[in-house]
Amino acid sequence: MKKSKSGSNLFLLICILLISISGWSDLKAQDQITLGNSSGNPIGLLLDGKLSGSYTNDKTYVSSGTPALVGQFSSINGNRSNEIMAFTGDRPMAIYSRVPWTTGNDNIPLQFADKISVPITIWIVYSNTNFADASTKALSDVLTTSTIYGTERVGVGFSTVNIIDATANPNASKYYDYDYYTMAAGLKADIGYVPGQVNIYYVHAINWSGTLFTNSGEARQENAPWIVLGSAAMNVVLAHEMGHLMALVHVHTGAPTQWFDYTNMMTTSGSPSSRFITEGQVLRMQLSSNSVLNTLYNARPGLPIRDCNPTSTKASDTCPGVQKRIWADGTYPAN
Repeated sequence: MKKSKSGSNLFLLICILLISISGWSDLKAQDQITLGNSSGNPIGLLLDGKLSGSYTNDKTYVSSGTPALVGQFSSINGNRSNEIMAFTGDRPMAIYSRVPWTTGNDNIPLQFADKISVPITIWIVYSNTNFADASTKALSDVLTTSTIYGTERVGVGFSTVNIIDATANPNASKYYDYDYYTMAAGLKADIGYVPGQVNIYYVHAINWSGTLFTNSGEARQENAPWIVLGSAAMNVVLAHEMGHLMALVHVHTGAPTQWFDYTNMMTTSGSPSSRFITEGQVLRMQLSSNSVLNTLYNARPGLPIRDCNPTSTKASDTCPGVQKRIWADGTYPAN
């Protein structure tokens, strides 16, 4: 039987409507996360919960802004995690534990905190030329650190930078070649120390087991946080040592590994390219109980403390692996 033209058109219209309704229904089946105090930069999310009937851990999403659509999650029972971790530029990571996912379409609010600003005092104990040149070098190191932390979404900057000329101190020459094992106590007592801040000392070299290294640094937290830098240390070394104060450890020694090479900030084979930090590392900088952000500054009052294994590449329900990347780091892709 021959169909009329109007009948064919009606049939086609019904099909289009059915497809449209189905697509609209799929689109509507979305939870969204609305992030307050966002910096306007892209947002990365790690989500835990039940998705499409199965538990998912550290499901990764990237959104150009807020709110972020993330599919349809529901709560998982037992000891598994229902959690959101959020990362963006110029803000500390945000975390929402025990998210009340439902089987419907949820709108979960999550607030970023303001950027954490820490004060530092720099002591110029030794200079290759003069105090002015050493001060310029120190400020360049601070700027490089601030740039790395901003680009890599650490959410930490510096509120004040105070530079003190200690080259005329009568005790200065004792510490030109700083010995890690024998001079730790004397340096602060003889040169000076400002409580409540990270103190940074520029010396000639660091003595490691009888060998002098002018290009290295050292970070310590005994009683109070402080850093010692050699006179020829690259700009990125300060960022590396500050990373140690924020609970980070070395990610590899020597040859590149499956997850890290010399471009990561915490490599022991540093170069000017050592500027990347994974989200797994950023999380540890923020949440670790021994991070200077928590031990000295109490910069995260009332927020979770979580001592994730500093070197583990195996994810748990509450701790992504240290290599977890929401965004690519150079040749290392998101994972």
